[in-house]
Amino acid sequence: MNPRRPVWMLAAVALLAVGGLLGVHVYRLETRLASLEAGAPGAPTPRVERARPLPVTSTRRNFRVDEKMALQAAQRLGGELGLEQERVEKLARFLMAFHLRAALTSARAEGEDVSEPEARYPELLRGDLKQELRGLRLSQAQLATLSRETPGLEALLSP
Repeated sequence: MNPRRPVWMLAAVALLAVGGLLGVHVYRLETRLASLEAGAPGAPTPRVERARPLPVTSTRRNFRVDEKMALQAAQRLGGELGLEQERVEKLARFLMAFHLRAALTSARAEGEDVSEPEARYPELLRGDLKQELRGLRLSQAQLATLSRETPGLEALLSP
């Protein structure tokens, strides 16, 4: 028996194992590159990109106007502003219209189809919000309080 034969056999097996591992590594790199180029959702992202949050794909929003919640909010605000019941009901209607329009504007900006909610709530989308706000006959102090409690109202109040 040749004493060098086991060494050559061991070297051949080691070379085969290293070649196999190198082949698997190259295959994984190629598939990762291909999936990144294709934009596959399951593809691992580079470490730099993991720090930033990924954008969430927009899903269809459920536009619902809850009159009971709007009335409760208007009664709370009406109590703070010192409004009588008739004006509280007008304030509830204004708040429903204001928040619905803000949600629809945001959805339109994101490219969503908002024709269904517009058809469901035409009475809230018909009137002029500035005119409805003037119809509440609020003082400057009351308007300031209302704008603090209602995000985005400042844009409506500005000329």
